[in-house]
This record gives sequence, structure tokens and C-alpha cells, in this order.
Amino acid sequence: MNYHIFKEFISLEDANTLVDWITAKQNTNIFSRAGHPGTIRQTTRFSKNVIYPKVSFTIQNLVDEKIKSLFNLSKIQRVPSFPYGMYGSYGKMGDSCQIHKDPRYVSKHITYHFNIMLTDYEGANLYIENELINIDKFDGILYPVSEVSHYTTKLTGTNPRLFWCFGYCIPLQNTTFKL
Repeated sequence: MNYHIFKEFISLEDANTLVDWITAKQNTNIFSRAGHPGTIRQTTRFSKNVIYPKVSFTIQNLVDEKIKSLFNLSKIQRVPSFPYGMYGSYGKMGDSCQIHKDPRYVSKHITYHFNIMLTDYEGANLYIENELINIDKFDGILYPVSEVSHYTTKLTGTNPRLFWCFGYCIPLQNTTFKL
């Protein structure tokens, strides 16, 4: 399997804190277009001057422990271009993301994302290697974004698709991928 879903990874309270933060900030200069083909999604991925809410670091610590355990790591290496190794994302009606793979940010490492879904929405179905992935609000999904093709279909409802991403660079020797 090229992914793992962590059911109900965060609480309603933590999700609401992140949703409130994204909603309050998404029209400011810390959010910009994601840049993937086909997307109109806004993200903090490229921001240099972002101050994330405290709960995002608390959640990141939980994700870090999962990553260390799953990959038998003693230390974490984050995606270097994400502010603090994470970002918030806001997708609105009409958003989609064409099929792609993310880059390997560090030589001899595979890029993994741990995305946590924060809202209910219609459409915007996630596909990994052409497999429809069923992921719900509060769930986390971990997958090797630099190794597997992935995309989302068009967001059709009026509810925005909000998620929080934590990015990791995992050494090749600690993964099942030996490319």
C-alpha cells in the first residue's frame, strides 16, 4: 500500500482552531496559490513570515512521533521549503489538482506528506496511483508524494476543503522504496 490513513487523528477542538486560523488568514499575504497544475488552492507553503497557531506545533509533535516509529528514525528531517515543515491549505469551489508527483527535497530521501483533513466538503476526491482514497474530516493520511502519482478531482460544493500538511524527508534506507 502506498498510503496509510490515521482515523480521527485530531480532535474537533484542534481542527476548529486550525480552521479558524486558516479562515482568518486565507485572504492575507501569507497565503498564495499552491502552484500545482489545475489548482486554485491557497496555501502558506511559500510564505516566509508566518506565525502558526500553537496547536499546529502540538499536532506536529504527535505526527513526528508516528513518523519516527513507522520509519525507525531517531530524528526528523522536515521538508526544508515549508515554513516550520508544515503548511495550511484552503481550497474553494472549482479547485482541483492535476496528476503529479512532488519533488524529492533532499538527495537520497523520499518526500512524505502527512495531511490532516479539517473540513467536510463535496468532490475534491483524492486519488493516489489512480486509486480513490476515502478520507474523512479529522483523518490524517501519510503517503510518499515524491514517489506516487496523486491528484484531486474538482471541489464541487460550497464548503471549502481545508487541510494541514506536515512534510518529511525520509532516508531511502528507512522506506520501502528503493529507487
